[in-house]
Amino acid sequence: MAGGGEKLVTLKDDGSLWLWNFHRNRFQSVPWDNQLTTAEIQSTIPVRLGTHFDWVAITGDWGSVVSLAADGSLWFWQLENAAEYYDNNNQNSVHPLLECSRKPVLLGNIFNSQN
Repeated sequence: MAGGGEKLVTLKDDGSLWLWNFHRNRFQSVPWDNQLTTAEIQSTIPVRLGTHFDWVAITGDWGSVVSLAADGSLWFWQLENAAEYYDNNNQNSVHPLLECSRKPVLLGNIFNSQN
């Protein structure tokens, strides 16, 4: 498992990657409700990332994941927008209108001596 915040990615034993989007607004002013939060998490249905079944490892940071394919290629997945914008006067979060692409960016290959 890798990622953080509202989105996590899991590596299934068949080599596929799955995105879990919990849609929890971490800046929400509603008090934490364990029963409601548990129900929301349990009802989340993952979405497959990519079409390959050759992923062997994943690691991540808040809002992004890097995956390693069997051929040694490293791929960067941006899961959340690079920045959220805030109105400093009233602390309201302004979310971008478009979701991030689920298409990864090739970072390089660990077996290639030129990287």
